[in-house]
Amino acid sequence: MQLIVYVIPAYIVLMFVELVWGLTTGKNTYRLNDSISSLSLGLLSRAVVVCLHFFHVGIYFLVYQQFALPHASDFWMSWYGWVLLFFLYDFLEYWSHRISHESAFFWAVHVVHHQSQRFNLSTALRQASFGPISTFIFFVPLAFLGVSPSQYILIQTIVLTYQFWIHTEHITRMGWFDQVFNSPANHRVHHAINPEYLDKNYGAVLMVWDKLFGTYQQEQAPCVYGTTVALNSWNPVWANFAVFQHLLSKAKAQTRWRDKLRSFFNSPGWGESSSDTKPSPKPYNPKVPVWQQKVAGILFLVSVVCTMTFLIQAATLDIWQSLGGLLVVTLELWAANGLLEKPIFKSQSRTDASI
Repeated sequence: MQLIVYVIPAYIVLMFVELVWGLTTGKNTYRLNDSISSLSLGLLSRAVVVCLHFFHVGIYFLVYQQFALPHASDFWMSWYGWVLLFFLYDFLEYWSHRISHESAFFWAVHVVHHQSQRFNLSTALRQASFGPISTFIFFVPLAFLGVSPSQYILIQTIVLTYQFWIHTEHITRMGWFDQVFNSPANHRVHHAINPEYLDKNYGAVLMVWDKLFGTYQQEQAPCVYGTTVALNSWNPVWANFAVFQHLLSKAKAQTRWRDKLRSFFNSPGWGESSSDTKPSPKPYNPKVPVWQQKVAGILFLVSVVCTMTFLIQAATLDIWQSLGGLLVVTLELWAANGLLEKPIFKSQSRTDASI
């Protein structure tokens, strides 16, 4: 079973605490539709990983079996080996993350994490479904160096879990801590679309790499969240494919094959004017009847139970059962989020005004 499943209950408790704190202080950062969208994308990404196991750990395991440095495991399992592994993994994570912003194909995968116009702990769980396909190559060097698959998965889980708490607006700047470690203030900058904040603060745990390679930016002006081209949809499937569709259209419009390839691997804004990436001035927040929101919430909770059951049983399923489970989870999440897109019956939008 995926290790991240074990920490999900703690995530739920912390999100509830953040919600209560925000309501108590009058600074609530949650909205039902946005939170369901983010959590749905997190659930979907975990379900997809079951079917992308080869990219998630399979390739790493094969490289480790065939090409790992002999007798290196004892070194990596020592306390100093763990310390070195932490720095190595954090360094590789920095470059994986940075390239995910600076190359169009990798951005098309990673963009899911940035689409929310809110910033709270649910945003941390908003993950791209195809992440394993685009990121595994950055961490394969660890397999050559003899880091075992189990140790690799553990350090990956530790670093990923650390990054959960930094997705909040309720923790202000933390002095010296901000200068050394990734923190809420540093990560707010990373998620912001303010011109001075774009493509900054890529670090996972440490800010050392950002300072070393010139991508560090301290939080100053209030942050505006989202992407420069807003998704304007709660559909979890479309969230994962929207930028790919844009890249295909851009490549199709090019006359030279060289430029068609550039559309996918140059910077995300290559070949576009600044007017094409003008930030949306209005948050996406379609109004739907209260009963529809309640049904969406209930269906989402059913989806949570089904997804968790699927993840727990994943190791016992064959490929066809895994694909069937993924299809069920996808349809449930698609339906729940679809109910938050617009009123099912147009006449109900009038009744809503009096609720």
